[in-house]
Amino acid sequence: MKDQPGVEREWTFDLESEEAQVRCRYLRQAKQILEYTVQLELWHMQTWKPVVRYDNAHGFCHCDTIHPDGSQDKTPIYRGDANTNFTWGSRKFVQTGRRITSDIWRG
Repeated sequence: MKDQPGVEREWTFDLESEEAQVRCRYLRQAKQILEYTVQLELWHMQTWKPVVRYDNAHGFCHCDTIHPDGSQDKTPIYRGDANTNFTWGSRKFVQTGRRITSDIWRG
């Protein structure tokens, strides 16, 4: 597996409206995800703003909640390996993304 080149992919998909989207990115080697980001974004003031992000930066899987003032809360998540966390984060945003954006950005 070490000799195989890594494959990187990034894509977005809209939630129920064009005001919220999910941005997904991973770097994998064979079937193993090495790095990932699953980020819920809200269209605000003519640009996409991150609201909640699941990733494994900083050496551990965690959730960043990004507040309108730019401050962040970082919460470790333990759902298994990076593959499992990536899948879980994507599904969670599809199920609850609209409520999350309302709670954080619109009060």
